[in-house]
Amino acid sequence: DWEDTNWQFRWRQIATLTNGFSTMCSNDWRVQMTMMLNKKIEFKCRVQYVQIKPLKEDGLLSYQQLHWHFQQHFWFTLRFSFYRTDSYQSRIYEYESDVPGSFANFPLYGDGYKWFYFLRWQPLSSLQVWLKFRYQMISDKKLTDIDYGKNSSQLERMIRLQISLKI
Repeated sequence: DWEDTNWQFRWRQIATLTNGFSTMCSNDWRVQMTMMLNKKIEFKCRVQYVQIKPLKEDGLLSYQQLHWHFQQHFWFTLRFSFYRTDSYQSRIYEYESDVPGSFANFPLYGDGYKWFYFLRWQPLSSLQVWLKFRYQMISDKKLTDIDYGKNSSQLERMIRLQISLKI
């Protein structure tokens, strides 16, 4: 139903002085559609493009997400993301839902895809459980200074579990 659809358009330009002499300019365009498929399921689609001048680099991100409020005490989110950037300079940051008290905003660069699912379950008023599984496959990643000392594998997996019990 198009009446329950929200469109967002954003353009942002950031100029930064590099090495004290030259200016690097970043243009960032984003289009996002959020649609309620029914009372319990929300679909979100985003396309983001970044362009860096004078480096003549760019990057593209696309993701599709389903958020399902399955039952009164059960929530489920699933997201698929695809990205391609020329280098770390044209990286795109993507915020992800995460367990409470944790922050997930990853820089995506190179070529790759990722997906994650996030579950929240509240079986009792005093008990909540959160589970997140993240999977990322990097086809082509140009290593930068921040990558040294990290796992340079093309496959990254992460599991987070949090249980909260109010006594």
